[in-house]
Amino acid sequence: MPLAPPANTVAPVASGTRGVGLSLSVTTGTWTGSPSFTYQWQRGSTLRGGGSFSNIGGATASSYVEVVADVGFDLRCVVTGTNPAGAVAANSNTLAAQTVSSILGSKLALLQDERGLSVSAIVDQSGNSRDFSQGTATFQPSVSTLGGRAALDYDGVDNYMERPATALSVYVPGIPFHVMVVLKADAISTNSGSAWLNDAAVADTSQFWGLHFRDNAGTRTAIGYLTDSGGVKSISASFAIGAASCVDWFQDGTNMNLQVDAGAAAAPVATGAAATKTGTLRVGLGSGATFFDGIIASVILCNAVMSAQQRTDVRAFLKNQYGVTT
Repeated sequence: MPLAPPANTVAPVASGTRGVGLSLSVTTGTWTGSPSFTYQWQRGSTLRGGGSFSNIGGATASSYVEVVADVGFDLRCVVTGTNPAGAVAANSNTLAAQTVSSILGSKLALLQDERGLSVSAIVDQSGNSRDFSQGTATFQPSVSTLGGRAALDYDGVDNYMERPATALSVYVPGIPFHVMVVLKADAISTNSGSAWLNDAAVADTSQFWGLHFRDNAGTRTAIGYLTDSGGVKSISASFAIGAASCVDWFQDGTNMNLQVDAGAAAAPVATGAAATKTGTLRVGLGSGATFFDGIIASVILCNAVMSAQQRTDVRAFLKNQYGVTT
């Protein structure tokens, strides 16, 4: 009786925890025909999952270590069984794409991205219904794009969005907290004064905390500040205009930390207990005439500090989403 080609009777099973640097593996499944096996890992084409699969170069072992380019996309492995009568391919199950929400879980307090935005409203994508709005036409930003995805463009004159006055602790409950913002500044105002007097990407009106940008004699910096029981504390890092950037700012329970893109992290700044202030939360404006000039594409606010793995994975997702360097 002639030898039959292999037949897969139980599909291969891919498993493992998703995340940059973490290892995934696949079983062969069950086959007839006594085949030998080869492996090819594949990546989906659509951010947040779905689309068609294509081969990942060099990913031809039964295990695979996830890289930055994989975050936000489905993964699977094709196992091919071969014997002298032929070769047959069998797909594993799909390992679902990570999203900002799935990476951060209950830490996520607010998420703004390309979904659910218009000139008059930004629909919170965290599931917490913390939407922003702007009902005055002259104050409304315009819709633009960053990295091929919809984003709001603020004119630096009078455009902003806001979440009307509720307890600010809903967003950043004192200390610790974590904020990531993806933006592209067209220009930064010249200012050497207090942190809250500079162009604001996201801030509250009570001058409790904010992420601002300053041009001081040609030196451009991103500035994170908060008011603790001892007064105003700020931290800054070099920042360039005209390019998409990811600003990563957090307080870990002891120190305030700041990093722009893949640049060197700023030296940590010690902070104490949070001051008790509340105010309206705004995007594109702080207190006073501190308007931001440029695109603010994504705002992520967390009520706890991201773990090192979460930071790596969220930054990777933002790189794949908007093309920022992380």
